[in-house]
Amino acid sequence: MRAGILFVLVVLVFLTLAGAVVARTLGLFDKQTQVAAPPQPQVIAALRRLPEGVAIDSHFVEVRAMSATELQLFKQEPDSFFPPSLWSVAQRVTSRAIEAGEVIRRKDVVDTNPERLRERLAPGMRPVTVSLPAEQCQGGQITTSDWVDVSLTTAVSDGTPGAEPTVRTAVIARGVRVIMKRDTTLPLFRPENKGEPIPFTLEANPYRSALINYTTLKGQLTLSVLPESDLQALEAAREKRLEDSSKVPGAAVDWAAQGIADQEVAKIKQVVEDHYSIGDADLEEVFGLQPIVVAEPVPPIRIEKVVGVDRADDQVFDRPASPSSDASRQGVRRHYRFDPPAAKSGESNAAPRGTVTEQLRRQQEITSRTKSSTNQGSQ
Repeated sequence: MRAGILFVLVVLVFLTLAGAVVARTLGLFDKQTQVAAPPQPQVIAALRRLPEGVAIDSHFVEVRAMSATELQLFKQEPDSFFPPSLWSVAQRVTSRAIEAGEVIRRKDVVDTNPERLRERLAPGMRPVTVSLPAEQCQGGQITTSDWVDVSLTTAVSDGTPGAEPTVRTAVIARGVRVIMKRDTTLPLFRPENKGEPIPFTLEANPYRSALINYTTLKGQLTLSVLPESDLQALEAAREKRLEDSSKVPGAAVDWAAQGIADQEVAKIKQVVEDHYSIGDADLEEVFGLQPIVVAEPVPPIRIEKVVGVDRADDQVFDRPASPSSDASRQGVRRHYRFDPPAAKSGESNAAPRGTVTEQLRRQQEITSRTKSSTNQGSQ
């Protein structure tokens, strides 16, 4: 028994020595333990050229490893670099043009707080927001502080049975200022996604602001940017209004002094005082349409005839001519109808997501479904 155990121990010792010899032959004992290299510092760099004076968007920057030159500079001035996060430079405004691939450092940007919308409005003016696809706002290249004309393209019909509506375009507001784009007052620099509506907030007088808001349901709005020569004159006039208002805070705005017609000045006052409602009559004036007068038939004279307790045939006579009846025959005014133009062949009639037109259609669908369910419940 002891001899068997001794034999097993000898065999185990032999195998252990043999394994050690094989490992030594293969050089397994000569390998050194590998130590993980420390992570290389990272920086924020521009993916494309960023012009001077624009707010940086996270779409145009990246986090990458430092080069040898950048690492040397980082060791000398570590506080001049941003933390390696895209959000550390977002919404900061460039103080100079930054080339593609170049590191963005603290000296290359300016820390600015977004200006409040109310601080951007001139005295007496009102903001109005429109969301438009790129093809209706100069490819989306209109920026904050630009001046634009607002045009409406709509299908006009006079209510004549069988008559096709006429598509017309007219300017509904001239020389209005863009005070915000993409829901920020900063000069944001970011790519335009194809098919995505771009929100613009415009500064207009109370009447034109209400008119623009009303026409979002009536057709297709278009923004046309004004040239630099017009911009300088408009900005100078606006700065003068701001200067005059600062001298007498709270003073009423002199709209007539700004070259606005007396008729529109009266409408502005009525809108501010909640005594005016925007409607199709305003669009008729914008498009220069002549009033539609529909002759109303004058009802005849009808005499009821009763014989005993039974009713006999009524007696009907034509109404004699009189000044009052002639005035009635002149008829009443009927307004034109303004609708969004029909979509072209191959295009969708659906409004861009998030627009007022789409919201109105959704509201109408909900109302229709509610009425349908109510009728079914009553039955």
